[in-house]
Amino acid sequence: MAEQESVSLMEWLFGNHPQQLHYVYGWLVHQKIYWIAMAISMAAALLGKQYCSWFTFLGFVSGMLAGEWFGANPNASAIGQGHYGWLIWGGIFLLSVGIGILLEKKAKKRALPALTLGCWGIIFLTGCFVVVMLVKIAMTV
Repeated sequence: MAEQESVSLMEWLFGNHPQQLHYVYGWLVHQKIYWIAMAISMAAALLGKQYCSWFTFLGFVSGMLAGEWFGANPNASAIGQGHYGWLIWGGIFLLSVGIGILLEKKAKKRALPALTLGCWGIIFLTGCFVVVMLVKIAMTV
């Protein structure tokens, strides 16, 4: 977004013009991936898979933030149209889906203590860091 302009909540949620939105969010909405990712998280919640639902939500939000912050490509190569935030978002979201599924399998066997959830949170943050670093390394090549 070059300049800040007021956008209504409905325009922000249902608008599909990428220039009126931040890069990663605009790309997700324009490509209709936003609604697919939301459906994945909602389906997990509706099926009673609370860990998977929470981790996919966490992955969606943190992937958008990390994609906006670290996705710029100084080389402006054609593949990412000068920005790799979409790739960072995708890697983090897929990581969160995987961790959510693993947590659900572990929770099926026994209740997960808070310490275990904290450890999985650290694993998730480490995975996010690895995704960002891999994309940054690929951007410099």
